[in-house]
Amino acid sequence: LNMTVEETVYKSAVADLGGIPILLTIVSEGSALARHNALGALRNLTLDHDRNKVAIGTSAEAMLQLSQWMSTVDPISCERTLGIFYSNTVRQDCLQQVLRPNRMATLVQLLDENFPALQELAAGIFSNLAADPKGRNETVKAEAIPRLVATCVTGTDLGRERAAACLRSLAAASTQHSQVIVHAKAIQPLVGLLSEGTINAQTHAAATLLNLTHGHDKHNDIILKAGGVPPLVALLESPEMASREFAAAVLWRISTGHKGQNLVLDAGGIPGLVALLQAESQAAQVNGSGALANVSRLPKSKDVVVEVGGVPPLLSLVVLDLPELQHNTITTLLNVSLCHAGRVAIEEAGGIPALVPLLATGQNDTPGLAAGVLHGLANESNENKEAIVDDGAIPILLTLMDAMDHPMQQDYSSAALRSLCSVESALEVLIPLQGVEAIIRLLSEGRTPGSICNAAAMLWKFSERPEYRGVLVEEGAIEALLRVVGGSVGEAQDNAFEALCNLALEQQNHTLIPKAGGIVPCLRLLSSNNVLTQQKAAALIWTLATAASNRGPIVESGGLEPLIALCESPNPDVQASAAGALMTLALKKENKPALVQANAVMPLIELVSDCESDVARANAAGALMNLALKFPKGVMTITAGGAIPPLASLLSSENLDAQSNAAAALLNLALGSPQNKVAMVESGAIPPLVEMLSHHSANAQEHAAAALWNLASSAKNRTAITQAKAIPPLVALLETGGDAARTKAAGALQTLCKNNIDNKIAVAQAGAIPPLVQMLAQGSPLAKETAAGAIQSLATIPANREWIAGEGGLEPLIELLQSNSVVAQRSAAAALGNLAANGEICREVVTGGALTRMVELYLQPEGEAREQACGALQVIATSDGCRHYRAVVSAGGESALQPPS
Repeated sequence: LNMTVEETVYKSAVADLGGIPILLTIVSEGSALARHNALGALRNLTLDHDRNKVAIGTSAEAMLQLSQWMSTVDPISCERTLGIFYSNTVRQDCLQQVLRPNRMATLVQLLDENFPALQELAAGIFSNLAADPKGRNETVKAEAIPRLVATCVTGTDLGRERAAACLRSLAAASTQHSQVIVHAKAIQPLVGLLSEGTINAQTHAAATLLNLTHGHDKHNDIILKAGGVPPLVALLESPEMASREFAAAVLWRISTGHKGQNLVLDAGGIPGLVALLQAESQAAQVNGSGALANVSRLPKSKDVVVEVGGVPPLLSLVVLDLPELQHNTITTLLNVSLCHAGRVAIEEAGGIPALVPLLATGQNDTPGLAAGVLHGLANESNENKEAIVDDGAIPILLTLMDAMDHPMQQDYSSAALRSLCSVESALEVLIPLQGVEAIIRLLSEGRTPGSICNAAAMLWKFSERPEYRGVLVEEGAIEALLRVVGGSVGEAQDNAFEALCNLALEQQNHTLIPKAGGIVPCLRLLSSNNVLTQQKAAALIWTLATAASNRGPIVESGGLEPLIALCESPNPDVQASAAGALMTLALKKENKPALVQANAVMPLIELVSDCESDVARANAAGALMNLALKFPKGVMTITAGGAIPPLASLLSSENLDAQSNAAAALLNLALGSPQNKVAMVESGAIPPLVEMLSHHSANAQEHAAAALWNLASSAKNRTAITQAKAIPPLVALLETGGDAARTKAAGALQTLCKNNIDNKIAVAQAGAIPPLVQMLAQGSPLAKETAAGAIQSLATIPANREWIAGEGGLEPLIELLQSNSVVAQRSAAAALGNLAANGEICREVVTGGALTRMVELYLQPEGEAREQACGALQVIATSDGCRHYRAVVSAGGESALQPPS
């Protein structure tokens, strides 16, 4: 016994000299003391000596002799016998003699004994048996697991250590064994060992828990409920690397869910996990980074990772060509990049130049995840965007984005490109790389809603720049965008629609969008639940309606009803855009009956009457203006709806478009309707119309002058207009207004002078004659007509004749006698007749060549200017002492001088 304690040479010598059989005989036949010594010697002979183990452990006779002492009748014999069994079962070829039902049952019983040494050895034997498949099955069959679990609680340190080691092997071998272990309620004792056991026990307990979590999510929950997280976190600081590895691995497994992540965070697990990133053990790095990847999903955990210095080691590991480690670290970086502090830390640690190469060289999902991190960094600042572009990321991101069989990769790469597109340098790089074509392809063929949304957003960015809109259209963006607008919902639809609205800003696209089938999907958006979408859709329809060819299809496609409904929206911007679209659609003659039939008039009148948006009121007035233009039923409906008072009130708006459209609407309502003219005057329209003559808006001036011209056809109204002091601003308009405004002003002045000597004098004194003469010479044909009419009226006053002639009015009037306009001919002939009443002026008229042209007008049998020419010839013949009588006769105008029969 003493000789064989340590010296291997003695162990071999005893065996070689035949000592083992003799010792076995003494075990069977010797005294108690001799038996004890013999068993002790046999135990020593098998320790660290494989030949002796085989000699004893494979001998059925030897094991039979020994097994009779596996009982507590003689504790010393039992202990030394178990020691022999424990030593022998280290070898698999010695296991078979132990795996006898009676011996297994005895071992199970020994786990319950109060003799610690026996319990330790029994647990050790089971630990050895668990290394063999048959040994594991027999262990489970012998129902040893509940006793082993109990040993983890009640045993000595060594007993608990060996019991945990056995459970570790069993759990590692089979999920069925794991189920039995969990059913035996082993998790709580194993959790206890994490903090109370020896270092080896802690390692075995952590490894067992890891094995139990494999493929069993329910087991994860049991570990969490058993309070496993705090001791596992504490174990991250164990001096034993294996303990740290297994603890991190368990934390990785049980932190896949929100509950586990929070528990790890609350237990202060992040610093320990970050520390493992710098461990020498690759397994520790992998497991620590895996747990960190899970926990860093929590919003509140991201800042903690940054605070404990997690970013630099993550970046140092992510570049290593180790797939699992790379995946875990890039995932953690992606999670951390979702917070401001994380993005700053990644950028400051040199993250951009480290991550860009991974787009091309990373393992498995790494390229896509790296794109996700770059997406976060790009969102942080334009400086980051420029750095990513400068480091050459865009071509690689385009390649990743084009990988239709990698949805996640497509999502993250398109998101990164979307962020980069907010800087000009990215757009400039994308164009020559056929980036627009790739983005449109993604929009049409993208595998995920996110990638389609990103593609639409990128096209939106491009479409904001006028210089890129042509490229987008050439590459087929309109058709692709319309497919998304018509077939998607949410942000993708919104982004595509924004891009489409920008493309519609180019006039050439006003016909291309409808040609691509764009009217119907855009009309559908009018019924969106989103107010902003409603407004933009109405604005786009308004834009498309500026092309005359679209006005019919919009109405035919059912556009009126939703637009009319939006006029009653509580949102003023929506009202403005809807009314603007109706205003433009009403320009088409064939649409006007449809507008009336669709009951558009009353909502438009209500907008004019009561809307907080001046733009909406202006557009509504414009819609009424167009609807009333040359459409009697529209005039009747609008008038019956009570539109005149609110339109008259709108003339005093501070919005120039509102004033202008209201004035034009009133003008169209007044045409051919004396009753409406009276109603307008009674509604107080004249003073604001007069005030509008002095505004800076050419449209407002024109429409005001036109309305006053029309209203002045009534003698009563002429008095009211004169009293409103309209003459000076009308005369001023002759000098400062545009051609159309000057024309309307001249017409208004002509009408005010009708049968009113005071007005004729006032108009002349206000300085109207010089600009009127200038209009005669240089104005448009219509301007010349109205100027001639005004001159005709002013020339009835003797004092005005010399002024008109002195300003050079005769020559352009004589020229007008040959105008293509009958109105101009009549007015010119009448004006010359009035001027010829002055003898000196008459001579200038004759010498200026007027007679021949005047006679030509007179001799036209059905000429509309014949009457005015006849009157003028009569004045010329009798003026200046009839000295020009013969000239008239010689010119062929004798018949004009004969008294009527």
